[in-house]
Amino acid sequence: MFIIFDLDHTLIDSSRRQLTKPDGSLDLEHWRENCTREKIMGDTLLPLAMVARRYMGSSHTVIACTARVMSDIDYEYLVAHSLNFDVVLSRPAGCLDSDHVLKETLLRRFAQDSRISFNRFASDSITIDDNAKVLEHLEMLGFSCYDAVQLNDRGYAI
Repeated sequence: MFIIFDLDHTLIDSSRRQLTKPDGSLDLEHWRENCTREKIMGDTLLPLAMVARRYMGSSHTVIACTARVMSDIDYEYLVAHSLNFDVVLSRPAGCLDSDHVLKETLLRRFAQDSRISFNRFASDSITIDDNAKVLEHLEMLGFSCYDAVQLNDRGYAI
């Protein structure tokens, strides 16, 4: 089984570093300005992080699939908080794909690189994300999907 976690607003509360524009989109310039070591290391964990840790080191493959462009500091944060994923899939620098398209692309590439049919990979996966459009899209592709916002609000998960 593959357990796929998003990072921001799923395992990590980085909301204090985030602003949205009047149209509801993410203010990427503000986000980038707030990706300093001090600010990243000040992010806190959400309840699902404990669930992710329980899966790590098990027979399951635990994957982070994030729309972040990951920096060395982001990886340092994961290690410092014992979020030792088997695989981290992240946005390539310069990629402007919407989150749901990006995550499908990343997951398809992972399945291909792992020599697993995408349909089999999807049916053998659980995905936890806070983005409704991502969840809807991946569910349409055959993934079992769970809303991280609801699970974190309850303080526990699947």
